[in-house]
Amino acid sequence: MIKLVLSVLLLVAAVAVLTKGRVRVGGSAGREVPVRLAAVPLVVLAGAFLLWSSVYRLDTGEAAVLKPLSGAVHDSEAVAGFHTKAPWVQAVKFDVRNQVISFFGTTGGPQFGDGQITDQRITGQTSDNSTAYIDATITYSIDPEKVLTVYNDYRTQENLQSRKILPGVRSASQNGPTLFPTATLRQSRGKLAAQMKADIEQNLAQAGVKVENIDLRAINFTADVEANLNQVQVAKAKSNAALEDLNTARINAEKVRVDAQAQSDADQIARCGATSVQVERTVNGQQVQETRVTPVPANKCQNRLNEQVLTSKYIDMLKEAGAKGNTVYVVPQGANNLLQLPAK
Repeated sequence: MIKLVLSVLLLVAAVAVLTKGRVRVGGSAGREVPVRLAAVPLVVLAGAFLLWSSVYRLDTGEAAVLKPLSGAVHDSEAVAGFHTKAPWVQAVKFDVRNQVISFFGTTGGPQFGDGQITDQRITGQTSDNSTAYIDATITYSIDPEKVLTVYNDYRTQENLQSRKILPGVRSASQNGPTLFPTATLRQSRGKLAAQMKADIEQNLAQAGVKVENIDLRAINFTADVEANLNQVQVAKAKSNAALEDLNTARINAEKVRVDAQAQSDADQIARCGATSVQVERTVNGQQVQETRVTPVPANKCQNRLNEQVLTSKYIDMLKEAGAKGNTVYVVPQGANNLLQLPAK
């Protein structure tokens, strides 16, 4: 607007010079000098200011609202580069790049600078009514298509930040912790951040604010709650250790049971002539094959390991040892010692 005023003043001065035509130099007795040529630089300078006031430039990540003298804003521009406008129209610029709000445990009100707002940490109640103190960094941007609405509602970007974004982010962020119990809030950072992002975007959608990312830092509680959480962790660790001991005992018991069953099955097959079949069984969600032996009742057991069978097997063993070149010493009847020496 200042450039337009300067341009008008220069044009008025040029018209005045042209109207005057000549100026007397040296008092009433002096001679008259033509000054019409002096209007030329005034006109050129006025034209330069007029052209300057008719052009504006937008960087990448900037948008502008075009405000006429009447104040009835109805147009905006978000394409980077040079643009033209009427000299009496003002281009009010907005930064639509990614910007940051940081909530940390500091004192004082919000601080604006370097694209960041620093305020005190976010507080919220968990589902079991504990107070959580959350440090978070929230990255957001303004929708270029909404800058016209932003201007009509807040006039400047600073007003948008202080009046809408900062309180809107804080209030919307307090809903997320209410969905989680105290004991699992820290372990639910991803779900908590997603919930906070959805709540903030819903709260600030009318202002054209888009949340790009939420980085949750420290999540703390009051001293008494922290002490209780530590006790819970200690108890949980003891419970896990006891559970591991129980699982170990179960595994050992299962191993003893399996070994005993295997010995029993082997005895049934060797002594009583029991039969075995391959069956499929589900173990930990997978199909495995195992050998299942059907026991033979005691009254029907063939007792295949009788004295005659054992004597026959003993003779076969001696024959096999001799065939391999071993020397076998048989002690007198009644002694149970058998010495077997390898062949040289």
